[in-house]
Amino acid sequence: MTKTFRFLFLILAALNISNACGQKSKSEEKIKCKLVYDTDTGMDLYINITSYPEPLDTNFNDINFFTSTFEVPKKNYDDKLKIKFIWLITKDGKCEFFKLAFPANDKEIEAEARRVVGLLPKYTPAKCGQEPVICKKDFETSIGSLKKAK
Repeated sequence: MTKTFRFLFLILAALNISNACGQKSKSEEKIKCKLVYDTDTGMDLYINITSYPEPLDTNFNDINFFTSTFEVPKKNYDDKLKIKFIWLITKDGKCEFFKLAFPANDKEIEAEARRVVGLLPKYTPAKCGQEPVICKKDFETSIGSLKKAK
């Protein structure tokens, strides 16, 4: 893959990582954080938080990590097949796999997503005011994009 194509791929993939953070409010500082129901997790999560989680390793890049670490299972997948998995960053900055959003019920892709999330470094926790809160993150791409990144 050419360096230009890889650069463009990484930029496009970066647009596919998203956040939603949450835990119930107990302090006045949290008023600017908005608690909303998240359909992916079935949890109330905060949006418009004070600070989003960041990897403790300042050289770590989510997109590079996922594209270089995720191993597509040895099945005959269509390159256009979209995958999306969700993980949580806990109040103490640990990453925990939550679920495979799609393709639904694909045990091989779910197992690989679990493995990859288990390798993520520790993060600074998300915060509402000064209080750490749980944060949802997800990664979405296609099988073809993962194969091309290798």
